[in-house]
Amino acid sequence: MFRTIVIILSALSLASCGGGGGSSEPTPAPAPVPAPAPTSLSFSTDVEEIYIHNIATLTWTSANASSCEASGDWEGSKELNGSEQLTLRDPREFTFNLKCSSSNSNVEQALSVTVNSPYLYPDHWDETQTYFNNVQEQFKNPVGFHLEEIWFKSLTIPKSRFSSALSDIFLEDPEFRSDVGYDTWINYKGSTYHLSCNWVPQKYGEGVAKIIEQEQGNFKNFYSYENEGCNHPLPLKNSDGSYQVVFPGHDEGKLAFAEAPFAPSFVFNLDTKEFVDMKLPLGSHGQAIFDYDLDGDDDFITNGFNHTDPERGNTELWNCGWGIFQNNGFNDFELIPLNIPDDVLNPNRQNGFVENEGCGGAMSADAYVEDGLLYVAYGDFNQNRNNADAKWLIERERNALVIYNANDLSINEVIQLPAPYVEENFVDLEYYEEAWIGNNGKSHDTHVQFMDIDYDGDKDILISNQSYWYEKTSVLQIIMNNEGVYVDETSERLFNWNIKSGGLHQWNFSDVNNDGYLDISTTDGCGGLGAASVEGIPRPWGCQKKVAVNDGTGHFLQIIGPMEIYQEVDNTGTDYTNEELTGSGLGAVFSLDEDKRARWAWISPKDCNDGCYADGNWVLYITSIDFNLSTGPNGIDPALVGEPGFNEFYYLLHNESAQKAVIAGEYENGLEHYIATGKAEGLLPNAKSISVIVVDTYDSNPQHSIN
Repeated sequence: MFRTIVIILSALSLASCGGGGGSSEPTPAPAPVPAPAPTSLSFSTDVEEIYIHNIATLTWTSANASSCEASGDWEGSKELNGSEQLTLRDPREFTFNLKCSSSNSNVEQALSVTVNSPYLYPDHWDETQTYFNNVQEQFKNPVGFHLEEIWFKSLTIPKSRFSSALSDIFLEDPEFRSDVGYDTWINYKGSTYHLSCNWVPQKYGEGVAKIIEQEQGNFKNFYSYENEGCNHPLPLKNSDGSYQVVFPGHDEGKLAFAEAPFAPSFVFNLDTKEFVDMKLPLGSHGQAIFDYDLDGDDDFITNGFNHTDPERGNTELWNCGWGIFQNNGFNDFELIPLNIPDDVLNPNRQNGFVENEGCGGAMSADAYVEDGLLYVAYGDFNQNRNNADAKWLIERERNALVIYNANDLSINEVIQLPAPYVEENFVDLEYYEEAWIGNNGKSHDTHVQFMDIDYDGDKDILISNQSYWYEKTSVLQIIMNNEGVYVDETSERLFNWNIKSGGLHQWNFSDVNNDGYLDISTTDGCGGLGAASVEGIPRPWGCQKKVAVNDGTGHFLQIIGPMEIYQEVDNTGTDYTNEELTGSGLGAVFSLDEDKRARWAWISPKDCNDGCYADGNWVLYITSIDFNLSTGPNGIDPALVGEPGFNEFYYLLHNESAQKAVIAGEYENGLEHYIATGKAEGLLPNAKSISVIVVDTYDSNPQHSIN
């Protein structure tokens, strides 16, 4: 205080002193203090719209501010300059406010980020459940495997994701139809080819080969070839990357006229688009592609070439009908006969019968070669009943695995496989006809395939089991190879799976959801209910048109079926019917194109009903999904919510706590459970870490082995 007073007095003294008596000049006014610069703010976000569980980065820069405060969907004091990452988990609009202030001003800005859910669920569970319940009331045996709601709602692809493109075509063939026809596809030089061929029951020599060429869902060409009947188109890949498509002859329509089912075979040239006669009559019921000589060219095994050597005629038992067609180039095959265990051949019947003469047989087979051995699994297997000195004793009506020496085709071992699933587990089955007693049995085992479905390094076996008449079913029997012990695990490995469907003569393996595991697509007819009639069941319901994903351990769940493929109205509002289901036209043939997009091509008569000819006018449909299938809920890509590689089917199947929580409604799907708790608990999101064999990716064509 004293010092302050002194300063004031000194100032007064100075002001009163002066030289002479003149007046002093006025004191200039002090310069004005400049106003503080106003606060400024730049505030931005790197995204305006994202999916749930993704990150938005907020960035801001302020000037002349002493503090910044957040509000809205974030809060608290913020640095004057900075950025912040926020994980946004709820599907809504988020608002972020930021106010930066100084002593004399402030500025406030707001940003918004829209957060969407990628989940889209099917809305036809109640409808589907009603159909199953109504059908089950009519039968003693099950109508499917694991038909619970969780497997349908969490994984079925919604109907709204399908659409159809329509094209008019003209075919001058009154007998153009599907009937007993089997399908596959191949991608070649930018185009996808949907392949089909058929024969007609009770009609002599009435078959048609059908090829639809499309590119990314756009119809390009249709090729057809009238013939006596054919079976299972076989796209054979050559080591140089080229393909030839074999249509093996088969005409069971001739059986009604007491003739063997032989028919000419032919091959389709994908480069010239020509059908070429193979000069090879076959009665080829069951066949499969494999590489017999391991030269990189696909070969195939088939039955029905008992009489393919014209020099031998039709009376000599030189071959019992099974053999390998070794591929030596386009339309160039060497026929290698393959004996069923205990066959006794007679090279020349002119000299009379030989002791124990006779043939065994089978209706289907698949094969592979490994370590100098040829492994062949036979369906509808039976042995030479005339052989009193039989060495290999297999029970009647059972299937078998036969192991040959790959060099001389001598038989090393014969293994009896588990009984067909339907015979072992179902009641009141009937024989198709008396001739099947002791031979085919009550299960018609129409197709066989080796595939290491659980990726553990050994090949498992899949066999079609078809039962007939009232308790008609079509079951994909799954026989697991547990270190050389073959165990039926069918009921444990099929989910959301209808067995009241058309026959199961054909299926294909491909990686439909691009996760490095092979999935199944089935293809066959639509006669699902057999002799029964159930009111209110729509035509498509019983069609054998499935897409089923592999969880990575050999369990399969149907994500697409006929009710999704065959819809009444496409997304353009065009009304269409399903007349091809009556026999005319062509049923939906699945493909996975080079961009991994699932599509179906099918043909129906135009403007007429119930198996009509329509004066040659047909409508060709290409039905597509609007996205590429992946492994998240209902086929979405789990990377959309920041969890690439997550597998919804695997996670729910192998983590009981997650499955129960979803059933209880605590989480809307398994992926939400994984994000909330499962990841922190260390639950596995997929099978990759436990697979013995790991494959990164496959091309889009059907596969015959996992590697």
